[in-house]
Amino acid sequence: WASGLRCVIVYALAPVIGTAGPLAIGTALVIQVAGTAISVSGACSLWRRRERGRHVYALISALACLCTVAALLAPAGS
Repeated sequence: WASGLRCVIVYALAPVIGTAGPLAIGTALVIQVAGTAISVSGACSLWRRRERGRHVYALISALACLCTVAALLAPAGS
C-alpha cells in the first residue's frame, strides 16, 4: 500500500498542486515529507524481508530524505 500511495502522491497530487504556484509551497512541502516517509517505510520493509533490490531502494530513499531536508531548510519560494 505504501508504494501505491507514493505513486499517487508523486504522479497525481504533486503535479496538480504544483499548478497553483506560490500558494502551494506549504502543501508541496507536506507532500514531499509524506512521500519521503513512505519511501523510508518501503525501504525498511524491503530491508526486513531481505529483498534483492533493497540496497538500491535504500539509496533512493536516502536521496529523497536529503532532498526533503534541503527543501525544508531553503527559504520559501527559492
